[in-house]
Amino acid sequence: MRLAFVVPWFGEDLPGGAEAVVRELVFRLSRRGPLVEVLATCIRDFHADWSENFWPPGVSEVRGVPVRRFPVQPRRRRAFDRVNRRLMFGGLPADGRSPLPPRLERTYIGQQFRCPALVDYLTIARDAYDLFVFMPYMFASTYYGILAVGRKAVLIPALHDEAYAYLDLYKPMFEAAGAVVTQTPAEHALVRRLFGGSVAARTHLLGMGVETNTEGNAERFRRRYALPGRLLLYVGRRDVTKGVYRLIDCFLDYLEQGGEGELALIGPGELPEPVGRHPRIHDLGFVDRQTKYDAHRAADVFVLPSEHEAFSIVLLESWLAGVPALVEARGEAPREHCLHSGGGLYYHDAATFAAALRWFQRHPREAELMGRAGRDYVLANYSWPVVLARFEALFAAPCGGA
Repeated sequence: MRLAFVVPWFGEDLPGGAEAVVRELVFRLSRRGPLVEVLATCIRDFHADWSENFWPPGVSEVRGVPVRRFPVQPRRRRAFDRVNRRLMFGGLPADGRSPLPPRLERTYIGQQFRCPALVDYLTIARDAYDLFVFMPYMFASTYYGILAVGRKAVLIPALHDEAYAYLDLYKPMFEAAGAVVTQTPAEHALVRRLFGGSVAARTHLLGMGVETNTEGNAERFRRRYALPGRLLLYVGRRDVTKGVYRLIDCFLDYLEQGGEGELALIGPGELPEPVGRHPRIHDLGFVDRQTKYDAHRAADVFVLPSEHEAFSIVLLESWLAGVPALVEARGEAPREHCLHSGGGLYYHDAATFAAALRWFQRHPREAELMGRAGRDYVLANYSWPVVLARFEALFAAPCGGA
């Protein structure tokens, strides 16, 4: 079997949950038999200029896997940014209809990034591959790519309830794919609600794998960053869509009420200078994997403030370290993980955020049991051997299980 994973960008250590999922799925499947190849643009990563070709076009290898990169062309960035801001800050459509007229939908997808060479290759080489795996749903590489290969497409959308998901342009894309793979029951239900029964009939709840053979050193992390007290940890992008600024507001409110502890933030992006210089908020920036594992072991509570998560690897990594979680209640997938595992609490606002932190501090034994329950949940449902077997069964079915 010959598989092609089609993604916007690909690299060894790119930040981001979807990027990590694709990377691990590609490398692990390639070691189990199928011929696996990656098709991507020459863009460096999510945070780069989407008009800039960072990687040279052509074929290279990453850990023995062929990566075929295609150059992007100039785009109308300002036009895209205007439409994208409307989607980011406009909220969910009250009537369930597209938040944009057709003209602006075309601007959004057409000026996001432009890589006609990738689409041309997919059209020409369609019969050279058994299946094409696309992730995530919202990017131009996925949209134009699935329309090019049709039923040979397996879509891993990483879908969550956000304005982008209501765009009319995505309906024919979901309908064209041979199979859709969801990672959580919440995402599975959302696919049915937004795209109907015919798509739901081709949708498979497979989950996603997490590296379970990790070791973190709490003392090493605390010494390195001089963090001896109670520690609340966030891992992820500094991005308005990730809820980081709401998290900081909640934490500052908690401190004003006499709350104890420090907040450490790990990941790409920058904080506003006054916040970044607060003595009990520690912006550690982007760190290597081992430091991230050390941070998870050092944390007393892991916090996930995002409302828009399809799966959340970092949440599951915190549970593997035995750390209880505190998640934003409006984030359906993380809240669902907490309810199914018993591994954490969820908050609605600053008051419930503070109440949860005080509860964790006053009930250390119960907090420890929550962390253990989370670990058991991850090992039972999301270890790579379990998840890879599900994917292999799907790929072996005609047209990817369609």
